[in-house]
Amino acid sequence: MNRNTKKHQTHLQTNGHTHLHSGTIIADKFILLEKVGQGSFGYIFKTENCETKEIVATKFEKRENKSNGTTSMLVREIKVLLELGGLEGFPQIQYYGRDENYNYCMITYLGHNLEYLLRRSKGFSQLSCLKLSIQLIERLESLHNKNIIHRDLKPENMVIGYIDTHIIYLIDFGLAKYFKESNGQHIPLSDKKGIIGTARYASIAAHQGFEQSRKDDLESLAYVLIYLNLGKLPWMNLQIADKHEKYKAIYEMKKNVKLELLTEGLPQCYLLLLQHAKSREFSESPNYAFLKDQFRKAINDKESEESFYMFDWEKLAEVKNKKQLHQNKITNPPVIRSTIKRSSAIVENPKKQLSTQLVLHEPENRSRNGVSMHTLGTSKMINYQVSQKNIVEVDKYRRFMEQQLPRVQRKSQTVVQKQQQTFCKETSKHLHERMKTIEQVKQEFESFNDLDLLANDDANLHFNNIEAFYFKNQLYH
Repeated sequence: MNRNTKKHQTHLQTNGHTHLHSGTIIADKFILLEKVGQGSFGYIFKTENCETKEIVATKFEKRENKSNGTTSMLVREIKVLLELGGLEGFPQIQYYGRDENYNYCMITYLGHNLEYLLRRSKGFSQLSCLKLSIQLIERLESLHNKNIIHRDLKPENMVIGYIDTHIIYLIDFGLAKYFKESNGQHIPLSDKKGIIGTARYASIAAHQGFEQSRKDDLESLAYVLIYLNLGKLPWMNLQIADKHEKYKAIYEMKKNVKLELLTEGLPQCYLLLLQHAKSREFSESPNYAFLKDQFRKAINDKESEESFYMFDWEKLAEVKNKKQLHQNKITNPPVIRSTIKRSSAIVENPKKQLSTQLVLHEPENRSRNGVSMHTLGTSKMINYQVSQKNIVEVDKYRRFMEQQLPRVQRKSQTVVQKQQQTFCKETSKHLHERMKTIEQVKQEFESFNDLDLLANDDANLHFNNIEAFYFKNQLYH
């Protein structure tokens, strides 16, 4: 396979720069424009794809020796983003790799976080909070459906789109975790974990050091939403210097506060959200539909007759200006070439792909480039991509042949059909072995801690044939 078509690469050169700065070229096609974030994890740069002119965000993490067995937070995040590919409200991974000094990945470039927007807007209206609440419940539902919990929900990890400013994105999966083991069983409840996440929004169980599950994400979300409504929480701004004593005080306040008092002045749906989170068993799934219905009812009670609604932050001049700049750019859009897809088929010779044109314009029962009607449904066809449109055209072609071909040739097709049946029977005998292989790959995918392994062809195929689509469905669903 042509390695130039990959969206990942290991051991890439960054022109020998140990320190990152604007103008640095990454992977021969990305240029760093400006640093937009920094923390204990590393750096975030606004980046341009030199080929497509697309703007992305590049996250860098300093490479360290993980001899203690801990997982790289960026590798963990890359794994999660690969799982969440194509889902609304999550950044999409564009490219990832490493050089001598850093692990890095390029993801969707997004807008400001809700903490920043709350301050700039000088508070959110209840209607804006209700509407964004539904989106965030949907984000948790999508995340949990992938058997992943976030474990660090806070306004800083909830951002708006750079252009689609009405969409809330959930970001930063460095602390995320699978809540189901490779055998499909829910992880067990255990203690002595230490607090994981941000103390202000952490669940009571997280303060107690217990293993977290979906219910803890929901409880954290409730604290975040109350904060976005009121601009404060009772346990904020405690004047306690010692961190452990401060965490203990926050825990005591959360444990003893009455939920009705905590949600006083807010629509009842927030109280119901908290009660629902606290009433769930450790391994029990939240009722997302029920929660969204409660928030929709509250919206209906407050919403005006206007069909179009602008969030509070969409009225800010800086947000409006970004949209206007984008509109000016797309008046003369550049020619976009995909940089994130592999070659269109696993086979190296593209001429061997079955095309609609070949099917429509091949009136004789003969083979071209090794592919004929007789190969349909056989092992020879396994290595080729067949779209739904192609299948329809194949059906049209089959009817044409049945009408036009002589009896002898039609009889030969009957022989081929029997061969197809024999092939299917033989294939089914190996189902048990396939399922065992799938389980082994699932276990490896959830446990590895190496960017080289993450970039391995076998672990990250962009499935483009019939057999692989079956394998992918078993692996991820």
